[in-house]
Amino acid sequence: MQNLNNNLDALWQKLAPHLPASLPQPMLQQVQSPSAQAQLWMLRDDYLHPLIHGPKLRKLFSIRQAMISKGNDSLVAIGGINSNNLVAIAQFFRQDDLLLRFLKKKPHTPDVRGNELLLRMLARPEEIMEVESSDWNMASARVEELADDLRGRGLNPLIIPEGSFMPEAIPGLLTLPIDIVGFEEAREFQFDHIFIDAGTGITAGALAYGLAHLGRFPSIHVTVIATRPNKITEPLLKVGQWVNDFAGENPPALPDIVIHASPPPGEYGAVNAAIIQKTIQIGQKYGLLTDPVYTTKHFISLESRLQEGIAGRCLFIMTGGLSGMIGFADQLGKASGFSGEGPQTPPHHQDRREPAEPHLSLRWVA
Repeated sequence: MQNLNNNLDALWQKLAPHLPASLPQPMLQQVQSPSAQAQLWMLRDDYLHPLIHGPKLRKLFSIRQAMISKGNDSLVAIGGINSNNLVAIAQFFRQDDLLLRFLKKKPHTPDVRGNELLLRMLARPEEIMEVESSDWNMASARVEELADDLRGRGLNPLIIPEGSFMPEAIPGLLTLPIDIVGFEEAREFQFDHIFIDAGTGITAGALAYGLAHLGRFPSIHVTVIATRPNKITEPLLKVGQWVNDFAGENPPALPDIVIHASPPPGEYGAVNAAIIQKTIQIGQKYGLLTDPVYTTKHFISLESRLQEGIAGRCLFIMTGGLSGMIGFADQLGKASGFSGEGPQTPPHHQDRREPAEPHLSLRWVA
């Protein structure tokens, strides 16, 4: 206990200059588990903000502090179609005295919905630059050009990459393992398994390495959403190095990290009728509004692991999902029977259980 308190105090002392004086708090709740062998808890990171996903908000808190320290007066952010990150950045920094620029991939259709609509409501037309999908390999160069233009006007911009995958996000993300350990200490138990989804991998990496620095070594289950499972190891290791550099030392060991592929359809952004129906079922059973692209698939992955026989105390990190749901309003409305056309019976194939996805187990040691 004393060693844990020392670790917490040491980490908080390092974090304090990089964070605002007060932070919103998540909620921990126990829910009915689909498996008799496992107790299921949820960390409600979606309680941190009504729209911005919890981990994204954590990142932005320390990114803002870094901008203040560096004297940044402008930012250039990059994101794909329907980017959660761009919407979060636009909302978070809107009231700051900053010049904002958003470089994004141009949508395939002229329909303005979901995060495309939210971004246009939060950012002015002159702040948004679009790049054709065929030219997206040149997006990084375009970002540098935008930043150079701002520097030529006497400004000091910060470039925020896709997913805010940058060292400045680490202090904010380290509040996640601290919150988890705080809940464990209050309830006098430890979680055996923790489930987190991954886009770029920065949140999952900070979680695993942060817990290690606090002396906690549960199995970390990472559902890879935005890339292939065999592509996530390198960014996880990079994030780990950022965490270790921030902490000023390497942890004595690391948790087991188990990488799980996204449930079908595996292509990033792809959603089928089964995913839409599952999104509704999760809401009606657990009171969770999940993003069909991220958190619904992540929850399906959790259920697959429980069905495989994982036992003990399991923690599902509910990152958020409201902004990601908006783009699927039509499908969700029709599938729920409230489309304005009267009750509808979902097609029979929507009730089929998707086969459990393959996964790769990684055991990392210091």
